[in-house]
Amino acid sequence: MQTLKLGLAGSETTLPTGSRVNNQGTPKQIYQQAESINGTLRTDFIGIKDNWSISWDKYSESDYLALEAIINLQYTNGEHLSFIYTDEDGTEMTRTVFAEITAKGSLLQRDSFYYNGVSIGLKEC
Repeated sequence: MQTLKLGLAGSETTLPTGSRVNNQGTPKQIYQQAESINGTLRTDFIGIKDNWSISWDKYSESDYLALEAIINLQYTNGEHLSFIYTDEDGTEMTRTVFAEITAKGSLLQRDSFYYNGVSIGLKEC
């Protein structure tokens, strides 16, 4: 199972693996384009940044609160987060990202509370 960690650099927390889906986003191409008066297209190629969408079908309320606290570190510390993931060989790759909760899902009340459909989005800085 691929390991995913998120948090401030040096104090990342391992994200839960149960029912997790790690969707690899399409790399975002960053450029600036303008068309001159004669129709010639000018493009400044700036770079390519990765993005990820990570979701869980079943996520405990305590895990959700912990995830929310990690995401909020960006605002309380004024810093982007560190995202560490393992590749196929088990090598850790580290990226600096902006993270946001994109869906909280439904709160299901059983013997314990859990969320159905939590997801986060990560954008490489």
